Amino acid sequence: MMQTMASLALVGLFFGIIMAVVSNAFIQTVRLITEWRHDSDLLLLPFGSGTVSLLPLVTLLIAACLILIVRRLFHITKFHGPADAIYAAHRSDNDLDVKAGLGSTFVAFLSAGGGASVGQYGPLVHFGATLGSFVRRHIKLHITTDVFIGCGVAGAIAAGFNAPIAAIIFAHEVILRHFSLRTIAPIAIASISSAGFSNWAFGSSKLFYIEAAPVPLWLLLPAALLLGPIFGCLATLYLHLVRATQHYAANMHLSNAQKLFFAAFIMGTVGMFVPALIGFGTGEIPQILSDAFTIELLVVLIIGKILLTALCYGFGFFGGVFSPALFVGAAAGSMAQKLILLMGFSIPAPALIISGMAAVGSAVIGAPISGVLIMLELTTSYEYTVAAMLSVVLSALVSYHFFGASFFDRQLLDRGIDISQGRSHLQVMETNIHPLVSQDYVKFTSPDLVGGAIGQMARMGTSEAYILGEGKQFIGKVSLHDLLNAPTDASLIGHMMDAPLEIKQDASLLQAIELASNFVGEHIPVIDEANGKLVGVLTEAALFQAYLNLQTHIVDLEKR
Repeated sequence: MMQTMASLALVGLFFGIIMAVVSNAFIQTVRLITEWRHDSDLLLLPFGSGTVSLLPLVTLLIAACLILIVRRLFHITKFHGPADAIYAAHRSDNDLDVKAGLGSTFVAFLSAGGGASVGQYGPLVHFGATLGSFVRRHIKLHITTDVFIGCGVAGAIAAGFNAPIAAIIFAHEVILRHFSLRTIAPIAIASISSAGFSNWAFGSSKLFYIEAAPVPLWLLLPAALLLGPIFGCLATLYLHLVRATQHYAANMHLSNAQKLFFAAFIMGTVGMFVPALIGFGTGEIPQILSDAFTIELLVVLIIGKILLTALCYGFGFFGGVFSPALFVGAAAGSMAQKLILLMGFSIPAPALIISGMAAVGSAVIGAPISGVLIMLELTTSYEYTVAAMLSVVLSALVSYHFFGASFFDRQLLDRGIDISQGRSHLQVMETNIHPLVSQDYVKFTSPDLVGGAIGQMARMGTSEAYILGEGKQFIGKVSLHDLLNAPTDASLIGHMMDAPLEIKQDASLLQAIELASNFVGEHIPVIDEANGKLVGVLTEAALFQAYLNLQTHIVDLEKR
């Protein structure tokens, strides 16, 4: 027991420190590049009464070139993100492609550094999960891989937001999808140590600072109630546009390089004239909180951020979807406050901005509890958090109805993976029947007669047998009950069962159980579809035992 506890503590501490370093290196390096691009006097061109900088366009084009090189070096055919981490945490093998994971994180860094409208948290979450999977394969501890994955994820979120409580909940709510005593301790250690080490080594990494003055809840809740569904519609629009752009780009007759440079040119050109649309979007949130934008500009920022994020994500840049969603929610909350003010009502702008961020961001990633806790840790305001919670709940209901549980769940559904069915469903779906196939069966050939078959089947104590040709070629199946009513000198082949139930050798346990649900008999033949040979037989008892063993394993995993 003491050895296990020490192992869990060391694993949590290791991931906390590593993810603090990686997350801060990623975020702060991008932040330095962004500040340099904003403050630099290079490549200034006269435009009207002022100047515009060509740097957004140049840095994006350079990033596009580097991304193409990285994709070739890492042999990346598709980028890996949080959806892959979720899937890995639910699979029996838990393996993540380390090379693809590292390459995807590097591409996300280049995208963000270049100024693409993508987020940082998704890639960091997947990097943490990939690191967890990699370490688990090389360290022999009696700790399951999902614990390692959860530690990596929690460390990334805790360092990125300086919100250790929200990070613990995020790892369980979004990635693992279950709570247990076995996982909570190491994940909590990883989260707290990551936030603590970040503050000690890199300084506070909060997105923004806000002094939340006490506000009566009765003043905030009606607005939060009315705006929740609106934020949900905005999140739904954002999600649908990102997915639609991905599908549209995938069907275009253009190379990856052509699509990437097209996105870089559009993004860079827009960024020259509206710099607030470049990059993560979180850097502009303090400006939104300080009321730096007019209603007209906020409309431009909301529409522009959604369209450009969809463009970047669909046409070859890579990153997260959470940071842009926070920007969209913050801008929407600020615009709502200004409109309410025009109608003669006064509500503190930060309250609605916080509600918008939490509502849109939580709906996008499917993490209502984590989204609320992030805002609580960022603002330390009970009133603001309660108002945000109301908006989050209503926003999540709207986005779930019109889009789905989250962007990541929808990505997995596109691949035929339904996470909502739970870990047991995935395990049953991915378990092959091959280990359950038995060679304990009676076989005959075409010339054999009924009388001889009855005698042999009686001696073997079986009521079913199989007629095979050369090389175990499956010809048919016979039943003792049918043979007892046939002449003893008749050929077996004339008394085979009509269309007996068969199962393909590559079938999953789920498929086999579904096929066997209406089966009445002793065993089911398993056929190699490629050559028509009998591989073996499968009994209902074997299927039920395998299913019960999986269920026991899942219960032990999620409840212990």
